[in-house]
Amino acid sequence: MELRALRLEDMEQIRQWRNSQLESLRTPHMLTKEMQDKFYTDVVCDRNARSRYWGVITSKRTGEYKFLNCPDYCSKYNSTLKDIDCKACEYKSISKDMLIGMAGLEDIQWENRLAEISLILNINNLEEFEEALRLILHEGFMNMNLENIFTEVYVCNPNYKFWEEQAKEWECITTGLPERKFHLDTYWNSIYINFNRSVCLEHIISKSS
Repeated sequence: MELRALRLEDMEQIRQWRNSQLESLRTPHMLTKEMQDKFYTDVVCDRNARSRYWGVITSKRTGEYKFLNCPDYCSKYNSTLKDIDCKACEYKSISKDMLIGMAGLEDIQWENRLAEISLILNINNLEEFEEALRLILHEGFMNMNLENIFTEVYVCNPNYKFWEEQAKEWECITTGLPERKFHLDTYWNSIYINFNRSVCLEHIISKSS
């Protein structure tokens, strides 16, 4: 998994993922394609903006294979290896980089070296979620020289338990906040989680190795 520059063609897919996760967002209104494209132009592409965003990319196997050295008749098969009956074949599985979300650091306060995490991911695997979090913390602490990176997670967020566990693992300072989001006719509490540079650097290095 890695972070790369966002592209305009990424934004429609990210908009759809974002609009399906309104219970997790501070601003729960739906975005149109025009609004999302304007966000890309005015924020993502603005080097002076107080936010930084990246595409989250992972490598996925396509189910196809590339034949490196085999008789002609083997190269005709492109679907699965079960079609091949040749002990002379040399092949490798084909992988493709796929966009699985957007990661960002928002409302950056350069004078205070502070920013807020933004993560919109289309994954169910919590290990991938954890790796995306590590990447954004690495970017903030190692490349942007931030001192504190925080997030606020609402109890109605389906990944609330995951964030609680991550707060413990990263030795974060946490604070419970009452009635922070109105959703489904209910006010929901939240947890404020602060990742500190000096505490997190050791974890970032160990998780990278």
